[in-house]
Amino acid sequence: MIQAELAALLRCPETGEPLTGWDGSAPEATLTTASGRSYSVSGGIANLLPDVLRGTSADDSAETIEKRTEMAARDAQTSSYDGMMGLKLFTSVEVPLTLSYLRPEPDQLMLEGGCGTGRMT
Repeated sequence: MIQAELAALLRCPETGEPLTGWDGSAPEATLTTASGRSYSVSGGIANLLPDVLRGTSADDSAETIEKRTEMAARDAQTSSYDGMMGLKLFTSVEVPLTLSYLRPEPDQLMLEGGCGTGRMT
């Protein structure tokens, strides 16, 4: 779960409107915009994919099909991510370098949004 002050920073990827309906503590929720768009929260993770990639749009352009295909391929690999040696090696360098650059203080919060496997969290 994320903290309420980070949940309050979430915005609609389509309109930029604030998202309400979740304080970051419940594992399941629905985020909504004032204009009526909605996004699910499942397992404490907000799904902020645009409509076209969530399957709620009829867009069948070549670009959309390619993106959906890539998403399906990545989803099929999720159970093996943690065991991938290359990813482990990359993470062992990437995470410390990123954190040394950011220099987070113990009382600061960090939101890792749209970052694939969530290696930083």
